[in-house]
Amino acid sequence: MALKKIATKRNISALMLLLLMQVLLTYVGVWVALDSKNYDSYPGKLKRQDMAVAFSTQNGGKTATTGVPLLQTNLTTTLGAKDNSSHLKTSPKSKLKSENLANVTKEHLVGKVQVSGSKWLLHLFSESKSYCNGKIEMIENVAALFRNAVIDPSLGSAQAQSRANVKDVLLQKELLEFYRLKKGYLKVDDCSDVPAPKNVQIDGGKSDHIKEFNKAVEISTNAADVTHRYDGDFVIMMTRYEYANVYWTVIDLYDAFLMMRFYNRTFNSTDLLLFDAHPLTKLDEIFDGVFRRVIRPRDLTQPTRFRNLVQCFHRGKSPVLRKILQPLPLVNEFRSQVMLAMKIELQPLADRKRRCAENTLNVLFIWRRNYVAHPRNPAGVVARKISNEDELLNITRRNFPKYSVVGEQLDKYPVKRQLEVMGNVDIMVSMHGAAFGFVIFMQEGSGVLEMWPKGDPGNWHMEYLARRNRLYYKSWQNNDEKNEDRRMKATKVSTQIVKDAVKGLSESVCSKYLKDPL
Repeated sequence: MALKKIATKRNISALMLLLLMQVLLTYVGVWVALDSKNYDSYPGKLKRQDMAVAFSTQNGGKTATTGVPLLQTNLTTTLGAKDNSSHLKTSPKSKLKSENLANVTKEHLVGKVQVSGSKWLLHLFSESKSYCNGKIEMIENVAALFRNAVIDPSLGSAQAQSRANVKDVLLQKELLEFYRLKKGYLKVDDCSDVPAPKNVQIDGGKSDHIKEFNKAVEISTNAADVTHRYDGDFVIMMTRYEYANVYWTVIDLYDAFLMMRFYNRTFNSTDLLLFDAHPLTKLDEIFDGVFRRVIRPRDLTQPTRFRNLVQCFHRGKSPVLRKILQPLPLVNEFRSQVMLAMKIELQPLADRKRRCAENTLNVLFIWRRNYVAHPRNPAGVVARKISNEDELLNITRRNFPKYSVVGEQLDKYPVKRQLEVMGNVDIMVSMHGAAFGFVIFMQEGSGVLEMWPKGDPGNWHMEYLARRNRLYYKSWQNNDEKNEDRRMKATKVSTQIVKDAVKGLSESVCSKYLKDPL
């Protein structure tokens, strides 16, 4: 009898344990389901983005215990990521092995991108510290928000003229295009509790402009006699490097977007203060096209108060520069918001299903040709050209007669037109170059072929940008010196390589529709 009671108790305990495990598995299953649908977030850290927004809405926009709105908390863990900017100095070791497509093809479906499991549970909230009754908010010490702060333009200067015509400043030293600031350039006044200087220092790594900015911040208990106010509500400060380069321009725009979304703002309610004196380039059009207003320091002629002024995190903290196979946070929203702000109409992805069924995919070859982009390259010489452009177009059109196959030198067109072309292409083919930065505007499931000259050490940046944007990716590198014209810096590309690559990418792009006919 006693043994029977013990057995009964054990059965009840086992049953309770099974029920508990079922509840836990159901809970985990719900999160996994949410996780698999959240394409716009970092799998390892941003999985609660949508939940946070919903919670904030239902609770009247309440903030987390750190004082950062719930919409903001998830992004900060990304901004505080390890600085991988050292990878920018490329070497043969920094590039993933390139293989000949005729033998073994390197192809990646981003649907197989590895995720970080449940580690995101450890990153529900991030650190935010406020000083001066909320007038200063330090975010993970990588960015800062200043409320009701004053900029005194008389305490900052640059030797170069911003927005100058590139051809008017050829051979101008880049150092002249950055601002030197004095203490008090940015002042937070009427502060009853002045924090220790080290508490309001932004961690900029080796970034000179962040160091310059840190020494220029002055915090005072006195009220400054400044009545002139900037008419915008929210302004992001950013210093650009490689400003004439598509890839770095895209990173700058994306980082500013993350900072904007961190504070739940939109492009039409955000201004951008480009804190440099670089010449005007065509790529400036993308900033002018998306933000409410773009200003430079020299546009300020007197001490001016700003309601909300944000110093953006330095480039080394950008999620794009993390060498990981995780989708970029909010990348779909970034792409759609930029296209909307630029008034660019995209063909719906549903049209790709029809194009796959009718064998009418859009293929774009991007040509690299000489052009003057910035003062330090007055001859405008561009490397990694293709010497047999027409031959590649002809072989592709012959083998895919219903396809729309075009070749373009994108830099000849306004940025709006460049983005429109990239946003509506199914397959892009080009030698490695900065224009690959625009793959972030290609729609999910598109295909990319990146090619390299013989001996080029290459880098990993464009491949990871494509894969993290959920694109199909192939690469090829020439291994025959006879195909290299070193004087013209051009490569003869095998027509067979291109034909095979376009065929393979076409199959990948259309694979999701094969079992789902029109």
